[in-house]
Amino acid sequence: MPPNYINLLSQLIARHDFHPNNFPEASHLQPTATADLCEFLGEEVIYQTIATAITPKLYKIPQDLPPSIISALHRQGIQQLYSHQIKTLKAVRQGKDVILSTATASGKSLSAYLPILEGILQHQFTALSIYGLKALTADQSQKLADLLQLIPEPARPRLALLTGDTPPKTREQLLAANPSIISATPELIHYALKGVHWSQPWQHFLSRLRYIVLDEAHTFNGVYGANMASLIRRLKLAVDERGGCSQKLQFLILSATVGNPVKLAKLLSGRSRKRNINKPERLVWINSSGAAVPERQLIVTKPTHDANSDVARIIMFLLQQGKSGICFGNGRQAIKNLWATFKQEAVTQTNSGIESQVAIFYGSLTSERRM
Repeated sequence: MPPNYINLLSQLIARHDFHPNNFPEASHLQPTATADLCEFLGEEVIYQTIATAITPKLYKIPQDLPPSIISALHRQGIQQLYSHQIKTLKAVRQGKDVILSTATASGKSLSAYLPILEGILQHQFTALSIYGLKALTADQSQKLADLLQLIPEPARPRLALLTGDTPPKTREQLLAANPSIISATPELIHYALKGVHWSQPWQHFLSRLRYIVLDEAHTFNGVYGANMASLIRRLKLAVDERGGCSQKLQFLILSATVGNPVKLAKLLSGRSRKRNINKPERLVWINSSGAAVPERQLIVTKPTHDANSDVARIIMFLLQQGKSGICFGNGRQAIKNLWATFKQEAVTQTNSGIESQVAIFYGSLTSERRM
């Protein structure tokens, strides 16, 4: 069976209508009635299972956080934090590096940015967030920007989004505003480091750099991962040359699917040498999630001669049931082929117009489409 076919079933059938911040009672985890997809697929089904819901582990927001952060969280409807968010906050306060490998949609980004915002507000530190994909950079930056907007001026930290889509003149304007947080792709950082010696804004930013966030760390593997580790080494040198201290840098490394989190975190951060038994471990691994998990259904079907037709049929069925989800393909052409098959399926079922509920996404789309 093609891997993207299994991904479709595991992703589309999972329910996504549970807000991660609103679980005061376990009763909120009860799923609503769903159409019987197994009955629809019939004899094509060779395996199916249902994973039960998991209730969240929630704690009060620490009152020693800066009041402006507490107020911003409340205004976003966040009254409590998950257990892994509390653990991350404590670890960063102790000067530790963190590898956070909890599940998708468990609030990893908020886990990282709470202690970062605290450090920025209390000590005027800066933070660099590195994302392997431009779309991910834009998505996560928007979430952070939404939180920052709730912190009153003039204390509000400035955020700069820098990718290959950002025009050079706009980059200069963003840097001139002395941002406290820069979200960027590795390629942009590689380019920027070549000109640090004549860029006053970059020098000022690096001199106060304390936090480096590496999101979706599992993408930094193989040759790409080796290049990323080299980029981090160059970044450390630049920090030291501009009056900062690379030894005090703290890495917050996030991934939901990495198979060897501790090893990868140490290799990327450059702290993979044997630990000194006289010093406590610098890296903290947090893999126990306190987030709620809704009931999920996994269905595996028999492979057929035309996976695209089968997938298009399943997407059509789920849309007709009012469901939403994500279908992963293995490349741009695979996505285009599936899209064409789905449109033909809509015509066959005399359901033209339903294709407006489906959007395709791939890297070569314009930045406006990707946003």
